[in-house]
Amino acid sequence: MLRYFSGCKESIDTICPYRFTDPLAPSIAALRDGHDIQIPALVDTIRDFRRRYDLTLVEGAGGLLVPIWQDTTFADLAELAELPLLIVVGNRLGAINHAQLTAGWARAVGLETAGYIINTLQEEEDLAARTNIDVLADLLGPPIGVLPWMGPIARSPEDRMRFAEVGAHSLAISALMG
Repeated sequence: MLRYFSGCKESIDTICPYRFTDPLAPSIAALRDGHDIQIPALVDTIRDFRRRYDLTLVEGAGGLLVPIWQDTTFADLAELAELPLLIVVGNRLGAINHAQLTAGWARAVGLETAGYIINTLQEEEDLAARTNIDVLADLLGPPIGVLPWMGPIARSPEDRMRFAEVGAHSLAISALMG
């Protein structure tokens, strides 16, 4: 889905060299599937993408401290590949804690943070979701954007256009460039 919506023409094996059966931390999912993850090869792939494209996003799975392989976390991968972090905060109860812990850990270990995006997770916002945006802006500065609830998503030209329009109106993509 991400490949389709980004318009990337690279093969799925190039974009996502590791895909596993179970939605778990990569290190656990790899072991369950009988595979290992080659961190140096992953870093090389990321660096190659960054040389060839204006913007490269590397999606984590579960958070900054989740192990990718053995004792290597997503924070370690960001450091090894010299990636600035883009923190995606699910707008719900606990978002303030999640955002501050992630940003604080990144600062403590010297990782660059490009900013954060608030992602609306449900159609009807509760009180926490309605107040998180202002609280996070006070604590962390303004977000790069706030993504609205998008409803069901299909791999269609209509939804691709809808994503592009929402992104253009909701995100300061220029903050990620350069």
